[in-house]
Amino acid sequence: MAPIIAAPQIHYKQGIVLDDRHMTGRMWLDKLDRAIFHLAAEFRVEDIVRCSAAPRRAAPSWVLAEMRPTRIPHHLREAYERLQAP
Repeated sequence: MAPIIAAPQIHYKQGIVLDDRHMTGRMWLDKLDRAIFHLAAEFRVEDIVRCSAAPRRAAPSWVLAEMRPTRIPHHLREAYERLQAP
């Protein structure tokens, strides 16, 4: 099973080029539904956000061997909810 990034919405604040120094990127799980991972991402150059992907965009979960969408297993949803609890 793997999330497939579908219809990302990218906000470019400044261009990024391969020659940029000290570039970092991160992606995180913003929300988890029964069948969809809601992911967010950003790229920074020297601690300045250059572009970001909106967290409201979703990625359906796919069974790679069969190439079909599937629900996210209950134990993963429970683990995510435990981590989100205060």
